[in-house]
Amino acid sequence: MNFAVFFLAIALVVTFFYLMVALARVREKDSTIRELSRKIFEVRTSRRLFVTNPASAENRRIQPGSGNKEWEELKKKIKIASDELEEFRKLIERFEKGLWPSQFRESTEVKDLREKLQESLLQEKSQYGASELLGRIHEICSVDKDFKCDTAVKSGTAIYNWLNQLKVRRGEKEKLLSSYTNWINKQIKPLGIYSAIVNDGETFTESVHDANGYGSRIRKVHSLVFYHQNGGVYKKARVTV
Repeated sequence: MNFAVFFLAIALVVTFFYLMVALARVREKDSTIRELSRKIFEVRTSRRLFVTNPASAENRRIQPGSGNKEWEELKKKIKIASDELEEFRKLIERFEKGLWPSQFRESTEVKDLREKLQESLLQEKSQYGASELLGRIHEICSVDKDFKCDTAVKSGTAIYNWLNQLKVRRGEKEKLLSSYTNWINKQIKPLGIYSAIVNDGETFTESVHDANGYGSRIRKVHSLVFYHQNGGVYKKARVTV
C-alpha cells in the first residue's frame, strides 16, 4: 500500500471516529427528547397539579397548559434538544458524504458491505485491512482510467486482506465478496476487464491462480482474479495451496 493511500485511509478512519462520536450524541439527544416528551405527556394528561405556595402555605390547583411553569419549561427543553439533534444529524450527513465516495455511497448493492466496513474500522484486529480497503475504494473512484485497472487489482487484494483479518463465516464472506465484485465490475467494465471470486477449497489451476509451492487445493485466497472480456486471464488470483 503506497503512502498516499495509507495517509488517505488514516484520515478517513479519524473522520469515521468523529462520526461515531456524533452518532453517540444523537442517541443521547434522542433519549433526552423521548424522556421530555414522556414528561410533557404526563403533564398534559394530568387532571390537576398541586403546587405548594410557600407564601400562603396553601395548596392551589394548576391545570396543564398556558401559564403552567413546568409545562413551559418542558417545552423549552424539548425545543433546545430537538434543535441540537437536528444539528448533529446534519453533521453526520456531512461526515458520511466524506467517508464514502459517491459511487460507493449511493450503491444499494454494497449496503451490507458498507455497514460491515464501518464496524470493522473501529475493531483493532481488522482496522488496518478495513482502512486499506477504504483507501482503495476512494482511489478507484478518483484515478484516471489509465490507472484504474491497476487500482482495481490492488483493491481485489485489499478486500481479501480485510476479510481474512475479519474471519467471517464462509457464507457471509461470499456474500460480501459478491457485492463488491458486482460493484467494482461496473467501475471497470469500460476498460474491458472484470473480476471474479476465488474461494478456499477450490481446485488449484495454474492458468488462473498464482501460488508459491505445489498443491491441488487452495487453502487460502489472497486476491480476486481478473479476466479480459474475451475470457482470457488479465491478472491471476494469489493463493496459498
